[in-house]
Amino acid sequence: MMKKIIILILFAVLAFPINAQFEKHEISGSYGLVTVDQIGDIIAEVLVSIFTLGNFETADQNYTGAMYLTYNYAASYRWDIGVVAGIDMSNGNLMWDDELEGTFMKNHTTLAVETNFRWVKKSFVELYTGIGVGYTFTKNTAEMLNGDSESINSGHVTGQLNALGIRVGKKFGVHTELGFGYQGILNFGFSYKF
Repeated sequence: MMKKIIILILFAVLAFPINAQFEKHEISGSYGLVTVDQIGDIIAEVLVSIFTLGNFETADQNYTGAMYLTYNYAASYRWDIGVVAGIDMSNGNLMWDDELEGTFMKNHTTLAVETNFRWVKKSFVELYTGIGVGYTFTKNTAEMLNGDSESINSGHVTGQLNALGIRVGKKFGVHTELGFGYQGILNFGFSYKF
């Protein structure tokens, strides 16, 4: 009986190597496309155009994309937790009956906490899944040609679900993530572990 227990312990130790030496901290910067706030803004613009019978609309809209900075702490070899901060901006023209009435600028600033599980973690390649929850502060400013201006501040709870992320590199690395939320459907960036 004792021999079987020793063999099982030896098998467990050899099958699942202990990784005591790994970087605990990671800083990353990322750029995301098609965020949940961009999708919400587009839906809101369509609804406003419908309810004003097409008289009021936005035009020449520009999106910066979502720019984020993240700090992660490795709570274990495969699991990390972190904080993220970023901004997603848009601007464009305000039109009434196809006449320029003014311009607008909208900023979505997000603060969130995230966690990732690395289901493949090799020395050079990592595959992971993650989730985040936070709050987005929105500032919407309109500047009219007649000199009037207005700013509206609002906010909402937000989230991010990354179905698949891949990181390539050792200390310095690049990553891309496929998901949905405040960082976008697709985001990519760079990171440094220490």
